[in-house]
Amino acid sequence: MKTMLTSHFLSVLSLALFTFIGCKKSGSGDRVEAVPILKVGGAYAVSSTSIEVSGVVTNNVSWTETGVYYMVAASGETEHYIPVTTAPQQEIHGTITGLTPNTVYFVGVYAKNSGGKGEAGYSNSVQTPSK
Repeated sequence: MKTMLTSHFLSVLSLALFTFIGCKKSGSGDRVEAVPILKVGGAYAVSSTSIEVSGVVTNNVSWTETGVYYMVAASGETEHYIPVTTAPQQEIHGTITGLTPNTVYFVGVYAKNSGGKGEAGYSNSVQTPSK
């Protein structure tokens, strides 16, 4: 009986220590900020070498960086990110420059904060006109 009580006591003590050591005290400094959720507003002012893109953060979070990104539709290449300055809690606007005429692109917007980077899905394809 004494062995069983000792074993039970050690099990409870181990569980208590594991819980105490393994869990952080919840406080304002330990809270993880939500990642921004975005929506592409659209592509506008399309020229042969540039596209203006807009979007908005749809959840109520702050951010430390915003920008636009693009990818050549037919290439499968990785995205190109361009940071832009945006006032907190406002729509994101940015211009992608240096593009190739008569090329199809996918464009989007992003925002970062301490929780991570949120990206909007790509817009519909946008083709730059010939010169």
